Amino acid sequence: MKKVKTVVSALSLSLVMLFTACSGGSSVEFKRGSYDEAAKKYTTETFGFSVSFDDTWKVYNDSELAKLSGMTASTDEDFKKQLETEGVIFDLAASLTDASKGTSVNITVEDLKVSGNSGLSEESYAEAAADQVKKQFESQGAKVERAEKGKVTFAGKESACAFFKVTQNGNTVYETQIPVKKGNYMATITFASVDEKTVEELIKKFSAV
Repeated sequence: MKKVKTVVSALSLSLVMLFTACSGGSSVEFKRGSYDEAAKKYTTETFGFSVSFDDTWKVYNDSELAKLSGMTASTDEDFKKQLETEGVIFDLAASLTDASKGTSVNITVEDLKVSGNSGLSEESYAEAAADQVKKQFESQGAKVERAEKGKVTFAGKESACAFFKVTQNGNTVYETQIPVKKGNYMATITFASVDEKTVEELIKKFSAV
């Protein structure tokens, strides 16, 4: 089994900010999620959920998402090519403008055919993520106090997830990652905060569309 690229990159981003489920058919065509600036609402038709933000949040624009995805341009075609060649892109990145709260929500999308992970279900993906992320951060000197697969209610249904509690340089992050599979694509929604209850509340903000 190849490494789960999405969850590692999403967790890495969350920690950097703080420290310096169902499966569809294989014929699903991926379409990037959209962000309505006026309504402050992100919606992904491909994965079937949405979330709204208020003025306390910074939501990254396409240029910033492209940079996070390792790209130099930010058109829909550029994101499509990046997904087809590298296998993973950021579809959403948002964080509270008050950096002291260490709170963020990120969504990465992985092309499972490109990464070689087509055989993974949401449950096995979450289990692999818990193991790989734990090993990654322990190798960097972080203390991983929790890294395990579990279940949460997300967008109206019970979903597999991975729970984390990671401490580094005296700072502790609580994180939940929820994989959502549609066809050969896996979205990983990553919630991170210095406060565990904040993560729980953020998950409740997502609704089905």
